[in-house]
Amino acid sequence: MYMRQAFPNAIIFGFTGTPIDKGPLGKSTFRTFCPPEEKYLDKYSIKQSIEDGATVPISYLPRLTEYHIPKDQLDKEFFSLTLGLSDEEQETVLDKSATLKTALKSKDRINKIAKDIAEHYKAHIEPNGFKAQLVAVDRETIALYKEALDKYLPPEYSVAIFTPQPNDEEFLKRLVKDEREKERLVKEVAQGTFQKPNENPKIIIVTDMLLTGFDAPIEQVMYFDKPLRDHKLIQAIARTNRPYPGKTVGIIVDYVGIFDNLMKALNFEAEDIEGIAYNFDILRKE
Repeated sequence: MYMRQAFPNAIIFGFTGTPIDKGPLGKSTFRTFCPPEEKYLDKYSIKQSIEDGATVPISYLPRLTEYHIPKDQLDKEFFSLTLGLSDEEQETVLDKSATLKTALKSKDRINKIAKDIAEHYKAHIEPNGFKAQLVAVDRETIALYKEALDKYLPPEYSVAIFTPQPNDEEFLKRLVKDEREKERLVKEVAQGTFQKPNENPKIIIVTDMLLTGFDAPIEQVMYFDKPLRDHKLIQAIARTNRPYPGKTVGIIVDYVGIFDNLMKALNFEAEDIEGIAYNFDILRKE
């Protein structure tokens, strides 16, 4: 607003990796920067970046589908309520969705998924020297996943990272005791041994942190167990598409069922997200 008041005749250009269009009442990259009837001055697509070798393709693998959240429940309790909302508002919707949270935080479900993650990681990811990220629905679920994973993998294989709160219960403080500890863990993951093959940690467990602006080409797989949508979903899964020696594909293992209806989750024009993710089972058949 200040820029437009100061320079009323200026042409303002916007550069973005993930344009946002939240509708007439929400944020819109196009409304802010584009002349009428023009969306893009120039566009470098996902498909082009794969063809150029700037990124690797992403495949998604629906796994343990008996634990996916039913489509009608996801529609009713997440998609229909979060259309056009900011990231913070979407998190509020998730926090208030008691039945959705209850389903995602069932200890029996978490234990079975943790066992599946351990088996998948040991069989398909670790032998090639790659790392992984697990996305849980909230901070408490991070702790539940850490506890469950430690039953099937050495405890040093995984690390939980979240923002601590002053009133955290003891089971959370055991994982991240204060802000200094969080910063140390983030630095270790961003610049330390997580970036190196054959060193621990090999799996980072998060809910919001390190889903955007985090670059770890060694990460090949994201185990996905949290409803996300739109640009935040694109930014999250893109953690797996950075080129790395021997890495031909990034993999999203979907435990929540978001990828059962990818177009609704993303809510972008089809041509804008062409090539963003391919169904692993279809590719296998081909």
